[in-house]
Amino acid sequence: MKRFIIVILCCLILSGCVTREQKFANKLKTLHGTDATMLFDKMGYPTDTITAPNGNNVYIYNKSGSSIGTTPVFNYNTNLWEYHAVSRPRSCTIFFEVNQSGKIVNTQAKGNLCK
Repeated sequence: MKRFIIVILCCLILSGCVTREQKFANKLKTLHGTDATMLFDKMGYPTDTITAPNGNNVYIYNKSGSSIGTTPVFNYNTNLWEYHAVSRPRSCTIFFEVNQSGKIVNTQAKGNLCK
């Protein structure tokens, strides 16, 4: 019975992570078909621009930062656990593909800071 409860809890925790990423992807999909000038008005100029093989422009926006956390480390000299502060890098890269008519046709996000 304990195993069953643990499996259910793990599934719920993991589904919460997927849900946040899926919500962000769905939010980006609502921009499909909108004019790219709206993108520049809301987000400013992109970090980078590339041309896709099909000739569309891909505008790339990068956001990065870090979060401070702690990690347990066992000290063999004192036989005690110590907690050390660690910096965890976080980033989000968003790609907006814009067709020749200036409309957003595809979006994608990568990173652990996308929300």
